[in-house]
Amino acid sequence: MSESSDSLFRPAALKARDEGDVELDSILRNGPGWTIWTYRVLVLVLVIAVVYALVARISTYADGQGVVRLGGDSQIVARISGTVDEVRVASGDWVEEGDVLVEFHSQRELDQYILARDNYRDAVQRWLLNHEQAEQVAQARADYRSAQSQLDELKVTAKSAGTVSDVRVRPGQPVVAGQVLLTQGDARGTNVVSLFLPGQLRPQIEPGQQVLLELLGYPQSRLELELEQVDSELIGVEEARGQIGYGLGDSLQLTGTLVHARARILDPVFEYQGRQYPLHDGMLVSGQVQIGSEPVAIALIPGL
Repeated sequence: MSESSDSLFRPAALKARDEGDVELDSILRNGPGWTIWTYRVLVLVLVIAVVYALVARISTYADGQGVVRLGGDSQIVARISGTVDEVRVASGDWVEEGDVLVEFHSQRELDQYILARDNYRDAVQRWLLNHEQAEQVAQARADYRSAQSQLDELKVTAKSAGTVSDVRVRPGQPVVAGQVLLTQGDARGTNVVSLFLPGQLRPQIEPGQQVLLELLGYPQSRLELELEQVDSELIGVEEARGQIGYGLGDSLQLTGTLVHARARILDPVFEYQGRQYPLHDGMLVSGQVQIGSEPVAIALIPGL
């Protein structure tokens, strides 16, 4: 190779090569040897990161707050505002699941029910005469069922068998939604955590899911339970607070629509700083229910 002015290499390097002092690869080498290993390590790290992002998953949670209930006693609250028409139980009475405890009077709901019932009957009779207007029959049936459902809301029923105590209302008394009507014990004497979770996540919350709880005032305390029951209907903040009593309910930071879930406590103790402590009725908790998971890559890059 000649030492022309347009040569890629320095003349001194070419001369040293021609005289046999250096090899050609040493002329081309442009940095120390450790840069090659650094490059290989960086490539390996990049490959591992990509594989991890595609394979590893991040869990998603529904966060909520609740209260410990020992002994199974629960407060029964009004779901709607109205005037008490009849109180069918007294303190000390035993009730079965589904028994009516309190009835409300609402002339508006009653009038709507009677009107919807009569309209449905008339629509069915017209259809039987000429077999026409089937759509009107279907609409009348839907209106009738809706009015029946609203009328049923006027009846407060027992959710389980147990003994009634602390009846707080009487016939003729006006009440508001969320107001405590009475207290009912659970025949099973169950210890539970009543947990209120975001209502918009209700389709993803099911019995059997794991819930991790931390007790208020005990940072990083742990109580792992399993959801036993999840209500199908959503409730508001006032009704949620009323279900556990306004004294305790006011201590919970609740917002928006909520769904009420319950987790049974098998052993009424919790762990804190390596020790076990007994649970007490009314202790407040925050909880997380795992509702799903997604790959790390999707979590980092939502557009994937």
